[in-house]
Amino acid sequence: MSNNRPGPPSYDSLGTPRIHRVWNNDSVWFQVMDIELLKENPTTKPSILEHPSLSTAFNRYLANGYKMQLKASEKMELPLSQVGYLIVSQVDATVDYTLGNVNQKRFMKPGHFIWIPQSQNFSITNKGEPASFMILQLK
Repeated sequence: MSNNRPGPPSYDSLGTPRIHRVWNNDSVWFQVMDIELLKENPTTKPSILEHPSLSTAFNRYLANGYKMQLKASEKMELPLSQVGYLIVSQVDATVDYTLGNVNQKRFMKPGHFIWIPQSQNFSITNKGEPASFMILQLK
C-alpha cells in the first residue's frame, strides 16, 4: 500500500562532476525534478522566508528550499526577489495567483510549476483541498 505523499526534497551542489541515475523499484509513480543552477556564485543573500505555512527544507549556497502547506482558502504573498522563485506543486491543487498585475487560475498536478521572475509581485491562494508545494528561493 502506498501513501502517495511527496518525499523529502534534497539538494546536491554537484561540486564534483558525476553521472546521476534515478530509478523506481516500486509499484507507484515516481517523479524527480533535476533543476540545475548554472551560476557559480550567488547574486544576493536574501532573508530567510518566514510564514506559518512555510518550513525550511534546506539553506544552501545558491538556493533556499521551503515546503509550503496551504490550507483551503489560504493566501500567501512572497516578498520581491532580486533573482526569482520557483514554486513546484507536490499534489493536485487548484490555485488563484497574481504575478505582477496578472491574475490567473491554475489546476496544478504534481510537478507543475510557476516561475516568478525577479522584481515581480506574487501571491497565491489555495482554492481547493489543503495542498503542498516546494519553493526554491534563488540567490
